[in-house]
Amino acid sequence: MRHALRRISIELLAFFACVFASVPSAAQAVSFSREVAPILALNCHACHGANPESVAGGLSTRTWRDLKKGSNLGRVIVPGNPSRSPLYQFVSGARGEATQMPLGGPPLTLEQTETIRKWILDGAAEDADTSPIYRIGLPSVRLERPTPVRFAARIPVTAYVELELVDSRGRSLYREGGAVKKAREPAGIGVIGEWIVWNLRRGSDWPEHLRALLTVRYAAPEPENAVLVVGAGEPQFYEGESEIQIVAMSGNRTVAKLRGTPSLDHWKRELTPGWYTMHSKDNRGNEGAVLFRAGTSR
Repeated sequence: MRHALRRISIELLAFFACVFASVPSAAQAVSFSREVAPILALNCHACHGANPESVAGGLSTRTWRDLKKGSNLGRVIVPGNPSRSPLYQFVSGARGEATQMPLGGPPLTLEQTETIRKWILDGAAEDADTSPIYRIGLPSVRLERPTPVRFAARIPVTAYVELELVDSRGRSLYREGGAVKKAREPAGIGVIGEWIVWNLRRGSDWPEHLRALLTVRYAAPEPENAVLVVGAGEPQFYEGESEIQIVAMSGNRTVAKLRGTPSLDHWKRELTPGWYTMHSKDNRGNEGAVLFRAGTSR
């Protein structure tokens, strides 16, 4: 009798295990930082947050808190109710084709609008931003008043790219962002990607030298051997006697110091897989930097 009861108990446990295993788990909530924020950055920031002045309609889409503040129309998100949320109404075209966002550009895909709809339906919650951020700093860039300085980056992946100029006291003098949405064939420097360019004149209250910081966010997985390139002026390594410093992005570790200008291919072979920054400084004090990836896979 005891063995029979034991056998029945085991069979019941197995039965209930199968039943619960067959019940579908609740759908995972949409992540703002991983799924919604990249859509807004690549499609909305140009008019709603690329720089402090670009807040059309009083709305900034840069952060979750900015969205919660709303716009000149009031709040743009009604948590749990997409159909009453102006953000969803505008991007989905519910308010009419003439006002569908992005204004003057191609509309969001059905998948993108559905992502925003589900995020609002789930409660429009904020979450921790764990997306990788790549930064290149040029510590000392000289700006001459009559001649514009060209900052250029060739980005090989879909990403949101932002340039910021800062003085020695940490005061932000300029900030401008832009979206890179497609890769192109290699140009003169042999790097796949799309150029994003800033031609800047020195502001009346700017110092002669300032620090430039370029940030790449929401980057899609890069193609094999992709190289991110940025510099003051045309991206390049300086010829002749130069001081080179290689810094690992993870942990900000200096992994090499040398003089001369070795090729980027050399370092991609010598270093372990990962992101690195190569800083160079020539005899005249000109500085340049290149962000590159050693290895061919994440």
